[in-house]
Amino acid sequence: MERQILLAGSATPEMLEPSFWGGTDQLIMTAGEIDQFNRHLQTLPEIGLVSLREYPRWLDGEQVSQMIGYYPIGGSFLDGKEITPKLRSSLMSLRNLDAVPAKITVEYGLIRSPSDLRSFPCCQVCSAEGGHPIPTTPDLFQESQLAAGEGVIILHRSADRHWLFVQAADYFGWAEAKNIRLCSRGEFLSRLNQSPPTLPFTTANFYRTALPFAGTPYRWGRFDCSGLVKTVYQRFGLHLPRNSGRMACIDRGRQNLPNHSIESFQTLTPGALLLFPGHVMLFLGLVDGEPYVLQALTRYFDKCKREHPVFTSAVTSLSDLWSRDGISFLDRITTIINLA
Repeated sequence: MERQILLAGSATPEMLEPSFWGGTDQLIMTAGEIDQFNRHLQTLPEIGLVSLREYPRWLDGEQVSQMIGYYPIGGSFLDGKEITPKLRSSLMSLRNLDAVPAKITVEYGLIRSPSDLRSFPCCQVCSAEGGHPIPTTPDLFQESQLAAGEGVIILHRSADRHWLFVQAADYFGWAEAKNIRLCSRGEFLSRLNQSPPTLPFTTANFYRTALPFAGTPYRWGRFDCSGLVKTVYQRFGLHLPRNSGRMACIDRGRQNLPNHSIESFQTLTPGALLLFPGHVMLFLGLVDGEPYVLQALTRYFDKCKREHPVFTSAVTSLSDLWSRDGISFLDRITTIINLA
């Protein structure tokens, strides 16, 4: 899809440039503090992050069965066709739960090329509405995407053997077997130790890293609101949870917003996470008292309740973007995570 630069609300073209926002080269967190923070997040069960280096070699089969059964069939249509009881039963049987042994010896794999991570072992689009799916249709089976070279723990195989149930560092689900190369534990650990280079975590680097993503097409479960946030922070070595609900559970610099006063934003560091149910945004700064953010979004409404499709990442204001129910994005914010 063609990449387009997009602004929304009262955002101006100048705001796409890092120089507009400034920033400094003063470290927000040192490399040691980032490592400590990553380890802390792994101790929070509601976050869903694991250490693949320290992952057990054996798991209880019941635990894996519960992981596989964690995901419901959230939609009513598969590739636009109604999910009948027979089709539902077929989807359930593909998970091959009867074949889960009492004790599982884990295997190790490396992702060959970018691979979808799904809640059920099938490629069809699961949706809430019928009709032929289009690229912007939310696929309710799509959970995340695994990067080439990423390591995964293999826990189970689908009934047709075409899918593997895997644990990644930030999520578990089904990935196509053809996209995973099995490897030894030694090679797996060696690959994990080959961490990509990271940037110093400063406000200047935050702007230089985040703003070029403006205009990147939105893709549910691949490059969506939390995918944007996670991708930006990975450049600094920070490993955040994969979805906005889990990001809202981060306890560092957490503020709940019972009242939406502008004072809540005046002390925020650029890059703070602004959340409301089902959505997360990256705080850029205040301009004339208005908060501006970078966010990956599908649509917004104006004050006249006209819908504006977006389906990209954009620099936007907050007080003049509304949701369908007539509440501004600013007033919908419930939680701030200020990582500084």
